[in-house]
Amino acid sequence: MSEFQPTSRLRTCIAFAGFLLASTSGASAQSLDANLWITNGRVNAVARSGNTLYAGGAFSVVGPRTGGGMPVDTATGLVLTAAPAVRGDVRCAVSDGAGGWYIGGLFDSVGTVARTNLAHIHSDLTVDTWNPTTNGQVNTLALGGGRLVLGGTFTQVGGITRNRAAQV
Repeated sequence: MSEFQPTSRLRTCIAFAGFLLASTSGASAQSLDANLWITNGRVNAVARSGNTLYAGGAFSVVGPRTGGGMPVDTATGLVLTAAPAVRGDVRCAVSDGAGGWYIGGLFDSVGTVARTNLAHIHSDLTVDTWNPTTNGQVNTLALGGGRLVLGGTFTQVGGITRNRAAQV
């Protein structure tokens, strides 16, 4: 029976892997800088020259991080940057008739407030205490007669069984 004899290349690879494992220290987490701008597509290359960062890739827009939905001033077209950022996707929005709006989608927070898929934002850009959590995505909203009607892939609203449609 022949004995296994590793090649010199294999011995080098094993030694290098052992060196890497022995020399690695614990990984440290990085903090997300919410002030950094983002792109609407893939970034393939970056280069820095002085205080300028050049980026190239498959994107057409670079701008501030706004979250999954952001109100825009209808007169100026500018984003209302003081609005709370939505963590996730906004699929629908409807005016509350008083300068605020209801939003629905697939998200877990609005600003610093935990909200699951449905939220109300006041005209002063604060998040309402109203919190009828859904267990699935909200795809459509309609407001009439003081009632908000919603539809989506949820089966519960506020812990009550509501299969894909509800009135709150």
